[in-house]
Amino acid sequence: MALPPHEIRASGYPRRSDEGGIPRFRGDPGERQVPAGELRELEEQTPVGEIFLGALLRRQLVLSLRVAVTLVLALGIQPVVAWLWPAYGAIRVFSIPLPWLVLGVGSYPLMIALGLYYVRHAETIDDEFSELLEP
Repeated sequence: MALPPHEIRASGYPRRSDEGGIPRFRGDPGERQVPAGELRELEEQTPVGEIFLGALLRRQLVLSLRVAVTLVLALGIQPVVAWLWPAYGAIRVFSIPLPWLVLGVGSYPLMIALGLYYVRHAETIDDEFSELLEP
């Protein structure tokens, strides 16, 4: 089921609005509006706009690094535990070593959970930035 063009956003999902499901607009897409406040600072590339944009990029970078480090640590600790604790590496489930089973099967729910966490928080960061720019 395709959404009308006015309800499509970059991530592919319509945004919630404050007015009973009607998407928020700044005006007719065909007409050029003079930006107000912080949006003008961004469009004119002023030092204040650079500060806003830098803050947004820093928050996105911190979120990305947090998710990446969590994934690397969670998956990287498994071989270390098997090496330091040989009994863990010797356990077999259906003739498959437990560390291999944890890495092969247990990593997918972790990646899905981290993906959901990332998307939710990235959209929150985007929404907060958009609200900051709204007149």
